[in-house]
Amino acid sequence: MLGALNVSSVQMVELMQIATWDDCFLIDVQQLKDSESQWIRVCNHIFNSQRILKIGFGIKSDWANIKATLPKNVFTQAQNVVDFSDFSEWLFLKYPDMVDKNKDLLNSKDAKGLSKLTYLVLGKFINKEEQFSDWGRRPLRDNQIKYAAIDAYSLLQIYEQLFEKSSKMGINFEEVIQNYVAGKISAEEKLSLKSEFALNTIENIEFPVTAIRHFKCIADTMVQGLGKNLRVCGADVWILEGNEYDQEVCEYSDNEDALILTTGHRFDYWKNKVNPGKCCRVSNTLTANEQMKVIITRFNLRITEKDLLSRCVKCNCNEFEQIPSSALRNLYLKRVKTYRDIPLKFEGLHISKFDSISVFWICVQCGQIYWEGCHHDRLKRKLQELLFPVENEEMKDVNDSPGKKIVVPEVITIDDD
Repeated sequence: MLGALNVSSVQMVELMQIATWDDCFLIDVQQLKDSESQWIRVCNHIFNSQRILKIGFGIKSDWANIKATLPKNVFTQAQNVVDFSDFSEWLFLKYPDMVDKNKDLLNSKDAKGLSKLTYLVLGKFINKEEQFSDWGRRPLRDNQIKYAAIDAYSLLQIYEQLFEKSSKMGINFEEVIQNYVAGKISAEEKLSLKSEFALNTIENIEFPVTAIRHFKCIADTMVQGLGKNLRVCGADVWILEGNEYDQEVCEYSDNEDALILTTGHRFDYWKNKVNPGKCCRVSNTLTANEQMKVIITRFNLRITEKDLLSRCVKCNCNEFEQIPSSALRNLYLKRVKTYRDIPLKFEGLHISKFDSISVFWICVQCGQIYWEGCHHDRLKRKLQELLFPVENEEMKDVNDSPGKKIVVPEVITIDDD
């Protein structure tokens, strides 16, 4: 129903699409952006109106870009807006029968976003070839005009189809949307719905409390962000890059008793290749942080301070070689490439660090260099805020930990992509 195309690096909207049941309007924003009085009327009568329901897809960024493009103070706060990107995910989790189960995502090619939604609801794809064409060039080509119109109008068709499907299921679709728009669906309810469908292979198993350092898993290419987060917390994670042989992965899972973590249709691919209970699906509607919370909770994993960053975030190794700052500084200045047969990776290490850091640690496998700093506390606080409390366990001798030393690199983030 509503969209904005060709947002450049300076956040300028070139074209706005507004579709109604009768017409589809393509508005040349750059030609009309200085028509302040007309934009005020459009905003007041459409965007800011509680009377008109506005449907978009990924519309949050559209609003920000429209506001940046139009004259100052013309666009205020849009009212009565539903973003089908988030709404459809929630709707299909709450009412699974809303989607035809025969429309398996294996048949959806690599469709994403609105194209994926049109396939699930309407059974057809939107050709997205024109999406990244030059929308600032005039005149627009016929294919651009056709794409822009279909892109907006397809949302009305999706609305209509979901309305009809809801009616057959005895669901008041208009009421559902209004409750969603009004914020009557809490964030906790949305997350609980997502979590309910996150693990469906081993639902009836109760797992004993396990130190995360003993949790061994394989993160396939669909959940690399989840794998990175678990590794930062101390889990033994093999993150697949896409060039591994299936047999190698399956043998590792079997020999090391490692769980394969995946999402979407990849679950159906892996579940028949490994032992029962060794393939786990996390919902692809969750962020990497939410996925990690599901895994930590479901498998009853315990995290202590000594687990955080106890593994190399690059290669998963848990052994580090300690080296004094003065010795590493000499190697740095002489541009020496190895230390005790370990390849050195100086990328990201500035010479000024040698003045403030007394000891460094080198991953014995890949040569990544780490040093202690304030980032350990920041990581701990972020985990506490976003996910769960980290147990305070006094730091023990180096040889008591899984690796030789808990180390903190200069830049470590919890990935939420």
